[in-house]
Amino acid sequence: MPRTLTFPSPSIHVCPVCDEHLAGLPCDSCGADLARPESAELLQIDQELHRLTQRRGELIRRLLDPGRLRAGLYRAEVTVRSPTGQLVRRTREFAVR
Repeated sequence: MPRTLTFPSPSIHVCPVCDEHLAGLPCDSCGADLARPESAELLQIDQELHRLTQRRGELIRRLLDPGRLRAGLYRAEVTVRSPTGQLVRRTREFAVR
């Protein structure tokens, strides 16, 4: 799963089905009938997804080393098996966005 998973904040001006500008009901672009009761539930789900992805990002930022986060780098150390069968410790630095 990507570290920077996002879900846009729902808008009454954007169709939740096709992401096009919403000029009326039903949607002119995809024909979704947003006047139906299911539309309210879809809006609640989209709001929750947005909130959860924001919270997920906050937690990931806290899990990363704050000093490296300020510097824009994160170091990961892993142990891998070399072609000769020996265990070798490798370090990689990643840019944090």
